[in-house]
Amino acid sequence: MILTPSFFHSYVQLNAASHIILPRAISNRRAVINVQNSDERCFAYAIMSKVLYDRHEDHIERSTKYTAQIWSLFDFSGIHYPTPFKDIKIFERKNSASVNIYGLEQNARDKTYVYPIRISENFIREKHFDLLYIQKEDTSGEIRGHYCLITDLARLVHSQITSNTGVIFICRRCLTHFGSQDLMDTHEVLCASQEPVRYKMPEGEGRETCKFKNYRFQQHIPYIVYADFECALTRFVTIARDPDLNESYTEKKHKHVPTSWCYYIVCSNEGDNTDYQLVVYRGPNAIRKFWDSLNQDLIRISDIYENIIPINHEEIIEFRRTNINNVFCHICNHRPTVNILDIIWLLTIVI
Repeated sequence: MILTPSFFHSYVQLNAASHIILPRAISNRRAVINVQNSDERCFAYAIMSKVLYDRHEDHIERSTKYTAQIWSLFDFSGIHYPTPFKDIKIFERKNSASVNIYGLEQNARDKTYVYPIRISENFIREKHFDLLYIQKEDTSGEIRGHYCLITDLARLVHSQITSNTGVIFICRRCLTHFGSQDLMDTHEVLCASQEPVRYKMPEGEGRETCKFKNYRFQQHIPYIVYADFECALTRFVTIARDPDLNESYTEKKHKHVPTSWCYYIVCSNEGDNTDYQLVVYRGPNAIRKFWDSLNQDLIRISDIYENIIPINHEEIIEFRRTNINNVFCHICNHRPTVNILDIIWLLTIVI
């Protein structure tokens, strides 16, 4: 999953004009009011449709329902039609309101996703509007935009976020969902200080889920050496720099001289019963003493690997008897793609 920042700065808005039919996947969710206006004032109709929706009136999608009395409830002065995103701040300021804009995107499988385009700087719960901005190419090849009112954001994005059919609470900024209002309120405090984001899920065959694949990193390393050095600073004797020289330069003032060290060998090799202890040294020739001490341990470890005792015939037979139906990789907990018992049987022949 990838989180990408707000699309408000990079989203290319075109003219928002007359009515555009919603995609079936969106209209079937019954969470958007799409006014069938014939002019370029779709932003105003989308805002006013919230009034009729709150009154539980019928046929809100008809533009004839929006009388002069409804228009008088809002101050649309200074707003251009079609309405660009930059004019929405004018509406918010004159009406003491907040407006969020969301867009639509289709992935490679033609699934429709909602994501934030513009998030209001100040959320005003009593007078807040969530609008859906959709686009369509007309017969002349021009791309037209259209605003619609989102009546239930949680219902609109529910199916794209989770398959859980229970009630969820949606963050308007990042569309993260929660199971309770308390969790949602806690998240909003943190989310309000961040840029609005959208989720981008991996696409393509085999990329629907993320899983760990680098199993080689789970294999235990038989020996690990942890070492630490301490150094003393000794002054460099350098020639004074020419004050008239205008070139950049690096002046060495101190040298790090190792004076002490310690190391510890961590062993996970079951065949090595050595009780490794912390080795510490402080004194002159620290680097030489470190290598001489560590080299002795490395030689002893290399001798262990030069005397590997192969598995004998009886042990192979016992392994086949006890693991015939229970062969799993100890790293990934999956059955091997090849028959490991056949490989062991071949080892029996070789031995």
